[in-house]
Amino acid sequence: DLNVLDAETYFQIIDLSLQNNVYDIMLLVNQTLAKGFDGGQLVNGLAAHLRNVMMAKDERTVDMLQVSAQMKERFKQQAQKCSAPFLYRALRILNNCDVNYRASSNKRLLVELTLIEVAQITQPEVPGSGRKPYALKTLFKLFTNRKQSGQVSPADVKQVSVAAEKVKQTTETEQVKE
Repeated sequence: DLNVLDAETYFQIIDLSLQNNVYDIMLLVNQTLAKGFDGGQLVNGLAAHLRNVMMAKDERTVDMLQVSAQMKERFKQQAQKCSAPFLYRALRILNNCDVNYRASSNKRLLVELTLIEVAQITQPEVPGSGRKPYALKTLFKLFTNRKQSGQVSPADVKQVSVAAEKVKQTTETEQVKE
């Protein structure tokens, strides 16, 4: 079928994502789209690929893959490189892209941002890098959930305030160094 992207592209995108190699991913995406493939096809195919990688992580589920023995082996090899949290987060990110794809006014940008986000999953958080401050975000969610249920304590408020101040100081320090 001429409308099916080959598996090698998906293997490459995941390998590049694990290396946090955004630029090579963007080049690969550009080549793929230039061949006439739709960004939605790319995202959905990559999600199906990641599902197969996830199934290949466990001997009990590897037989669920409906591929040749050679392809099962390739999936198993890639599964060894991928942590379960990476697979879960990447699948969630790709699913969100799929949900928003039809309504997007700039589909290519949505696909590119999605793949950038996947490539950043394994990248360590660096203060001032422009990446999401996950520790603060987690505290904020906890605070918001407790506030909605009426269970906010003064200690919760202080914990969120201290974390926010640390992020602010770190960001200011990074800006001064630049």
